[in-house]
Formats: sequence, C-alpha cells, structure tokens
Amino acid sequence: MPLYEYVCSDCDTQSELLVMGREKPECPSCHSAKMERLFSLPARPVMAPTAGGGCDTSLPPCNPHCCRLPQGG
Repeated sequence: MPLYEYVCSDCDTQSELLVMGREKPECPSCHSAKMERLFSLPARPVMAPTAGGGCDTSLPPCNPHCCRLPQGG
C-alpha cells in the first residue's frame, strides 16, 4: 500500500497518508494542500532468537543475529 509520510507547510503537522496515483494529499489538521513528502525508511525485520538456546547476553539486546527486546503483538 502506498503509505507516505508528509509534513504540512502551513501548520507543521506530520501525517502518514495513503495516496493513490497522482492524488494531492491534504493536511488532516488544517486542510491545506501544501504538503511535503518526507523521506522514510522501510521497517526493519524483527529477528527471532537463534536456535539452540537463545541470544548471547554479552551482545547488545538487539543485534544482527538476535533480539531479546519484547515484541509487540
């Protein structure tokens, strides 16, 4: 789905909006059409603990091999 982050030039409100094709987004707060699209990065995948006993506790709680932080669900 084409969800994009925008900031309104008039009221400085930041919004995540679904914009299809050549639609022009409108600010949900002040209804201005002066919206600027922000650069956003894709979400990073959540890593599960490695097989065989879990994460190495000497490493940071989240690293490229394992994540011990609670996961929302």
